Parts: sequence; C-alpha cells; structure tokens
Amino acid sequence: MEVPENNKEQQTSGKGNRSLIWFFAVFVIVFILILYYFSSIRKDLRLLQEVNPIWLIVAIICQLLTYFISSIIYRTLLRPFSSGDLPPVQEVVKASVVALLFNQTIPSAGISGNAFFFRFLDRYHYTRNQILSVILIELLIFYAAIELLIVLLFITCLIVFHSFYWIKSVLITGMIVYLLLAAGILVASEKKTFSHLYASLLRIKLTKKIISRLSKNTAILKDTSQSVSFFSFFKQHKYVVWKVLMLQLLLFVTDALTLYVLYLGMGHPVSAWIALLALISAQIVSIIPFLPGGLIVYEGSMSFFFAQAGSPVGLAIVVTMIYRLLSFWFPIPAGTYLYRRWLKKSRSKEGGVSPA
Repeated sequence: MEVPENNKEQQTSGKGNRSLIWFFAVFVIVFILILYYFSSIRKDLRLLQEVNPIWLIVAIICQLLTYFISSIIYRTLLRPFSSGDLPPVQEVVKASVVALLFNQTIPSAGISGNAFFFRFLDRYHYTRNQILSVILIELLIFYAAIELLIVLLFITCLIVFHSFYWIKSVLITGMIVYLLLAAGILVASEKKTFSHLYASLLRIKLTKKIISRLSKNTAILKDTSQSVSFFSFFKQHKYVVWKVLMLQLLLFVTDALTLYVLYLGMGHPVSAWIALLALISAQIVSIIPFLPGGLIVYEGSMSFFFAQAGSPVGLAIVVTMIYRLLSFWFPIPAGTYLYRRWLKKSRSKEGGVSPA
C-alpha cells in the first residue's frame, strides 16, 4: 500500500524538525562549555605562543592523524560485513570528528559518540546486527590494546622506576577496570545475552525512545535474535583483528607523540615513554567522566602524572593545557559544523533527493 505524498512530506518534515532539535541541543551545550571555560581557552591560546612553531605544527599533524587512523579502524572492521563499497574515507573521518564532539560534550562513557556512528552507518544500509557488531568488536579491541599498554607500562615501572607508587596504583586499577569492561563486551556479544540485553533496553522508556528514533524506517530493529560472537569473528577474520589492534596501539602512540612533541616545542624534552605513561594514566582516571570531556579531572591527573615522573609542575600544566586545546577545544567547532552538514544531507536523502 502506497503512502500518500502529503504523509511522506509530513514524515520528512517531522524528521527534519527532530534533527534541528538535536543540533540545537548540541549547539547549546557547546556554547555553554565555551562560555564557561572562555578564560581557560583564552589562556590556552596565549600558551601556544610559548611553543616552537615547527613543533606546534607537528603536534597538530599528530592530532589530525588520530582521526585518519580512527577512520581506517572502522573501515577495516566494516569490510567483513560489506558486500559492496565501503563508506568513503573522508566521510568516515568526518564522522569520527562528530563522534568526538558527542563524546566530549555529552558525558556517557563513549555511548553518545557510538550512537551517532550508529546513525551514520545506517545511512549506508548496514543492518542493526552488523552495526552493533562493529561497535562491540571495536570496543573490545580498544580495551585489549589499552590493556596491553597498561601491562607493558606497569612492568616497566616495576623494573625501571621504583618510586612511581601512585602511577602503579592507577595502572593496577586500570587493568581491573578494562578487564571488567572487556568481559562485559564478551558477554553482551553472545547470542542469548545480546537478545536479553536488547529486550531489557526496550523496556526502559528513555532507551526505547532513543533506539526507535535511531532505527525508524531502517533495518536496525530487525533480526534481534542474531549476534556476532567475537571468538567466531576472530577465527574467521584474524588478519582484521590483528590489524585493528595495531591501529589502536598506533592511535595511542600518536596521542602520546603529540605530548612528546609539545615538550620538545617548550624546550624541555621528556622521554616518549613518560608521555605515553601520563596519557594512559590520565585515560584511566577519567574513564567515566562526570564533566564533558573529563574536564578538570583529565587535566589535573595528566599534570600530576607528568610531575610525578619528574617534569616541573608549571611546565606539566602548560603542556597538558595546550594538548587539551588541540585534542578537545579545537575539534568542537569543526564537529559542530560537520554535524550540521550531516543533518542537511540526511534530510535531503529522506526527502528523496539523491546524494551527490
């Protein structure tokens, strides 16, 4: 039975209005953040003058590389589920920036960013099961990568640096937390548990509304009895898993390299190992942020760990603030702009206009 044209127009208009509401909500959050932390941002911008321009450019390139690496990770994981062409690299890079915007502005332990990526992949007609499988597998490999780094850093602390008591405690805590998170992902990826979890989410009014909005007029709600076991995926696609693991490790190394380069730019080099140690330790402390982007907690913990490793406190604070300017504040306007463009393109497709 055909849907009348006026009903189609009303549905498209309704979706457009909801998209505008979502964009307005994100814009308000971003505006409040910038307004509230304006003095801090202005101070961070002044601090950029203290960094050698060449090393500052290298640091910016390192941060841009993180988005490119993220896009390769998702495209690599999508390949086993794709019968045709993969989403273009440039589109996945843009989606990575927007996902960062949601993760930074809406504290949700990464759920908000994955929710956007869910919608992004849905535009390429992947099924609900495929999208959730990609997200779960990506999270599990991410936890495996950071767990591997934590273990290596902890062993190095035991053998080389015997005085890092606080850092050792944080690393032990990180091992436990990420093991629990990985175990949760493994349990959730199994067929019966997955179906039960999905059914439980649908019983909650708020999550049911979110899921239904994300999945309207798509195949996302179909085949709820299906799931992908990570173990079967690993057996069938070992190369993909190992490649993504290496890329996740490279992602952490690139972030640590940004910190290392900033210290070089300030004329006070630290070892690359110390930069990686401070980065991972701060990541552990702010794993479940109570403020957007783990503000204050992240900066304070990273500065503390650099100071514990022997860096002058003032220098540690300056480098941390510049790093957060590059990795947190600068991407927010870009993410807002790209999200707005994505909404316009989505409304064009829903209205029956073919994408360019």
